[in-house]
Amino acid sequence: MDLEWLLAREKAGQGGSILAHEMGLGKTVTSIALIKTTLQETKAADLEKSPELPFRTSVPVKAPPKRPKTTLVVVPSVSLREQWMREIGKFGGGLTAKVHDGHMSVDALTDADVIITTYQRIERRMSKDPKDPVFLARWSRVILDESHRIVGLGAWYKACMALQKLQGLCLTGTPFVNKLSDVQPQLRFLDITNERGPAAESTAFAVRGKCGYFSKVSAHAVADLFADCARYRRKMDVIQLPNLEIKTVHVCQTQGEKMIHDWARSSIRDFDIGWLRARQACDHPLLLMGVLGQIIEEQGLDANITSGAVDMYGRGLGPDPEVLPSNLQPFARLFGHAYVSSKIRAVTDIITGVPEGQKVLVFCCFRDTMDLLEVQIKKLKIGVGQFHGELSTKQRMEVLDSFADNARMKVLLMSINAGGVGLNITVANHVILVNPWWNSCKEVQAISRCHRFGQDKTVFVYKVITQDSVETDVIKRQEEKKDVIEYVLDLIALPPIL
Repeated sequence: MDLEWLLAREKAGQGGSILAHEMGLGKTVTSIALIKTTLQETKAADLEKSPELPFRTSVPVKAPPKRPKTTLVVVPSVSLREQWMREIGKFGGGLTAKVHDGHMSVDALTDADVIITTYQRIERRMSKDPKDPVFLARWSRVILDESHRIVGLGAWYKACMALQKLQGLCLTGTPFVNKLSDVQPQLRFLDITNERGPAAESTAFAVRGKCGYFSKVSAHAVADLFADCARYRRKMDVIQLPNLEIKTVHVCQTQGEKMIHDWARSSIRDFDIGWLRARQACDHPLLLMGVLGQIIEEQGLDANITSGAVDMYGRGLGPDPEVLPSNLQPFARLFGHAYVSSKIRAVTDIITGVPEGQKVLVFCCFRDTMDLLEVQIKKLKIGVGQFHGELSTKQRMEVLDSFADNARMKVLLMSINAGGVGLNITVANHVILVNPWWNSCKEVQAISRCHRFGQDKTVFVYKVITQDSVETDVIKRQEEKKDVIEYVLDLIALPPIL
């Protein structure tokens, strides 16, 4: 059904389209089918139009300009790029695909059926040379995977807008991330925002504030604009998946942890940075060591003493109590490697309770938290690996393959930014969210790495929340955003087909 709808929109010249189904409903496979079908139709049409000359001639016959054949796929990560390559090999039926390496001519770019690049790469090419071949090439179609990533009209959005295309297609499982206007950059990329006129667009995106002004008028206006060019389905309306059980695990900080958390939140003048440091303190006080100098300097303490403290930390000794505020000096040992924080202990307790033979994805916001968890998990004689943005493409693939094939690797620690989108990891059926994210969409994306088509076990999700901390405030913000977004999604969801 989606393929026929996409083909009809492209043939009618209705502008671009958005496939916004929830994760795991085959958006990638549908896109590959679209590419394959249109290429076959184009080749058949070219054969019909090719001139047949009954005699030889020395006069060159000018052929009509050919329609561009190549589709450019833009993805947010190298891991997702490699997954696209695998899916094309599996479902492409002979499609030729290349990875955009950044040094390809226009001819080289348009020689293959599909070129796959990343948002980061085209952003770099744009900043270096706006006349880079990737922007001079005429693309049959540009597909933005995880298209919600161009929210904010930033550098990624500007680079995507510079691409020359006949058709555009946006793929996203979370079209609205923080507020209703998040979808506006995607609509502009597809050149379809004015289908109902400027007044409709103005009404739809009359959004104010961080969470967005919400009224039924604006919600229905957004839904109308979205429904013109998009299809959205919920997983539960399309496929029967195993149960999804979500549990909140509340963590109670010790007195020392609580004092460190409150100190981090209140000691930094910049409100947003204070929130970040408090979130880090919820995981482990050690995460503050890298910025301890900044905090102490803001409080007017001796910078030389700070440097000494950081040096002691680097040797695993923890900070000298003398460099800490007097009320934190009794808790200096909590900043050391050897200390197991309440949050770290809660996560390892969950892992030890997972039955033998079942695997766990652990999503973290901070790399240092992953390192601390790895140390404690190894102490429990449990196999563990890490997946994060600092790994090379080869290393990422090796980690994923090992997690899938090695029965001894029970736990995979993942950066929520590097591993929270696009990947298919149904070998795991337990998900631990170590930190709440600012919007629930990010968490839904992470959970969908294993709760998707191909999963045959009940999926258990554990949201680990530190009580009476900045994390409880994050949850409140989540709920505010979620109410608005869910209202609009209810309006645009396609009817069940089960």
